[in-house]
Amino acid sequence: MRRAEIDRKLDQIVDFSGVERFIDTPVKRYSSGMHMRLAFAVAAHVEPEILIVDEVLAVGDVEFQRKCIGRMSDVAREGRTVLFVSHNTTAVESLCERVCWIEGGGIADDGLPGEVVSRYLQLAAHQVTHREWEDPATAPASDWVRLRRATVYPAGGTTADPVTVRTPFVVEFEYENLMPDTHLNLSLHLYSGDGVLVLNAVPVNEDTWFGHPYPAGRFRDRCWIPGSLLNDGSYRIELLVVKDQSHVVFKDTEVLEFDVHDVAQSGGVLEGEWSGVVRPDIAWQTDRVG
Repeated sequence: MRRAEIDRKLDQIVDFSGVERFIDTPVKRYSSGMHMRLAFAVAAHVEPEILIVDEVLAVGDVEFQRKCIGRMSDVAREGRTVLFVSHNTTAVESLCERVCWIEGGGIADDGLPGEVVSRYLQLAAHQVTHREWEDPATAPASDWVRLRRATVYPAGGTTADPVTVRTPFVVEFEYENLMPDTHLNLSLHLYSGDGVLVLNAVPVNEDTWFGHPYPAGRFRDRCWIPGSLLNDGSYRIELLVVKDQSHVVFKDTEVLEFDVHDVAQSGGVLEGEWSGVVRPDIAWQTDRVG
């Protein structure tokens, strides 16, 4: 940028970066996040023919990330090229018109964003639908609880049976309470393959033990997830055990992993992945009124 151009755009760059309070501080004292903010702000105002952006969304708060996405969209709409490098598949799908999947220094796939991202997630995913620890010494544990078994399976089926977009399924845990007279509850976090939190299930409707002290011993919890709720794709279950409904005393971020498979819709239309994290079976009616 020429000096006149810098002078003309300086206020815009500083405002975009969000580091105006520190603009008189030597850059060598900036944090890595502040470096990235300022660098992207400068690059975004250079008006290049090709803008190369590498994992810029890994830094900064939500507001700054939104600014970055907006600026990249503006550059693309102006007819210039944006090369966006990221592991954030949600951002890739929302921003890009074409995706290259790079693996081992070469191009593993190239095509439409939804198709390439789907193939990438399917290949990267591995199913872990059943885990059991017969030896207590090897089981995941904390001072409060010890996990002995975790499984996910279609309602009325087994772990060998597929879960489809129509299938109700069960998530089941067996665990030992190691501290008598403790108020415990499980909290299940379900994440999509690209890391989006889909839902948090807590046993607030469980009539026997929720809100009551647990004696020492082995317990089994089952959580029923209805069918016609999830989109097809890969999912990960994170398990938390919570004491007194406020203190997490056990956490396993990848206790189970499973796939939800598509099935043909009635009439054979709209098969394949739908947009969105969920695809509930919503009542719909069309009437002729004229």
